[in-house]
Formats: sequence, structure tokens, C-alpha cells
Amino acid sequence: MRASLILGVGAASIAMAFGCGNSSGTGGSGGTGTTATSSTSKSSSSSSKSSTTGTTTSGSGTGGAGGGTVVNCNPVKDTECDVAGGEGCDYDTTGFICYLGPDNTVDNCGACDPTGATTPFCKDGYTCMPVDAGMTMGKCIRFCCTDADCGGTAGSCNKALSGDPNVGLCGAPDPTNKFVMTPVCSGVPATPPSNGSCYTTPP
Repeated sequence: MRASLILGVGAASIAMAFGCGNSSGTGGSGGTGTTATSSTSKSSSSSSKSSTTGTTTSGSGTGGAGGGTVVNCNPVKDTECDVAGGEGCDYDTTGFICYLGPDNTVDNCGACDPTGATTPFCKDGYTCMPVDAGMTMGKCIRFCCTDADCGGTAGSCNKALSGDPNVGLCGAPDPTNKFVMTPVCSGVPATPPSNGSCYTTPP
């Protein structure tokens, strides 16, 4: 299963899938308090991926098998992931992380699975959002900092659902369901003019 962000709606909670890859299988293993570079396994029902970048930290105490990984990458203008090698920066429950390829290939407004159960996934700079009331069909939507990143139409960079209050998505939430997006499908520049200036690495 891909990464999910749990968003509350009144008394109900909706699990919203984000990301170009699978959810990170992270768990603390307890250890010596050392830090080392390591690969991180990310699994879905249809594929297995690993991040080639990241820092695994082991600490004292007990926990599940595996290591905890946080890879801070800029989802708008990525410089931390190996994009040429097929990696993509997208949201995970811990923030924005690098997901391995080669299945991060779907371009702007291409069809994707909003549950994250099937490949291919969105390419670097995009995330899969539901576009129908049943939240079963998705399209890849561009991360953005400004309206210029979305083609320039006023209000086209919506900062409601990206997982970061400074980073937006090129589209508009449906008026009856804010978790369903109508993406901007034309005029989105391949290279965002903002250069990802809105993203700041979390402390």
C-alpha cells in the first residue's frame, strides 16, 4: 500500500493516498544510537521499491524490524532524489521522500490509482489525487508553489491538500468533497518557474 495521509472530516476520517510509490515500511529496531546511510524498503500489493537515499537512525529502546527513514526532498523542484535514475519525490506519512523507479512515469493528468495499490505511479513533481466522487479514479496532479507553476491562472495553485502548508497542487477541490480534485491539465510548465521556493525542509 502506498503512503497515506489520514485527514479528518467531521466525525469521519478519510484515508487519502498520496505518492508516486509505495508507503515506507519503517519501524524502529532499537539499537546503539548510531546513524548510517541505508536503503529503505517500500512495499505495495503489486510491487516492491526501495529508496536509495536516506538516513537510517537506530536508537535505544525496542521497536519493530526495519529502520526509520526520513528523506526530505522538494516535491516541486526536486534536487535530492535521483530523478534521472527514475526516483520521484512525493508525500509519505513522515513528509516528502524519494521513491524508487522505474514505475514513476505518469505525466500531468495521466490516469493513476489513488489507493496506491497498482502501478504505474506519477512521475517526479506530481502526486495522484482522486477525481471522482467515489474516490476510485485518480489523475497525476502537479505540486506547486505559485499559480505560475500551474500555468498562471489565478487561484490554480491550491495549498489545501499537498501534505505541506507551503506546497500546493495545481487544481481545485470539488465543492462537495474537498478530497476530490479537478486538476489543471493544460499549460502546466514542465519546469516550475518558482523553482520550488515555497518548500522548506522540516526541522
